[in-house]
Amino acid sequence: MSNFSGSSETARLMKNLGVLVKMNYTCDASGATMSDANNGFHTLGYNTNYVTYNITSNSQPLRAMAHN
Repeated sequence: MSNFSGSSETARLMKNLGVLVKMNYTCDASGATMSDANNGFHTLGYNTNYVTYNITSNSQPLRAMAHN
């Protein structure tokens, strides 16, 4: 496989992962919810956890750290 193209095996893997995580595809972007992604990886046998991030409540500590 070259650096600029994928193999049929890579395409199949990406398709299967997209199905597992219930990926949504649009012209502008693609994505899955954190919950669906977490469940998809659990199906594959991975022990995953995720945390939510709230930019409003976390931005002040980040700004303070950036100025130190």
